[in-house]
Amino acid sequence: MRRRLVIALAVTGAVAASGCGSSRLDSGELHDKATEACTKAHQQLIKIPDPRADTEVQAFLTNSATVMGQLSAALKGLEPPSDVQQSWNLAVDLVGQQAASLQKGSRQLQQGGDPVVVLRNVADQATQSSQRERASWDALGIEACANR
Repeated sequence: MRRRLVIALAVTGAVAASGCGSSRLDSGELHDKATEACTKAHQQLIKIPDPRADTEVQAFLTNSATVMGQLSAALKGLEPPSDVQQSWNLAVDLVGQQAASLQKGSRQLQQGGDPVVVLRNVADQATQSSQRERASWDALGIEACANR
């Protein structure tokens, strides 16, 4: 038993020393990985048809929320250089807020909300945060996320 514990601790120490797990990216790596994630999300979002009828709003919000949630998770998994940590956190938080707003709208529809009102509320929230989000991504120099 003790031997297993010693081996487990040795392996854990070796993994930690080798840099596995979360490690800070340099600016170029962060730019490339964020660009890849935002480009993928953009490509998925443009494939989601705009709702043309009340019955299509649920699918629009649900599918959009899924893509934005995946983007948020991908971005949260990146460790930026410490000198841009605050700007990064703000930009990623704003992406997460958009995903949450879409999810909230989808839930409201499931609970019998008016599709026109729900969609308008989601759009208003997106408009309010989009300028801040764009400015954050511009400050980080990650155009693919700013132009998503």
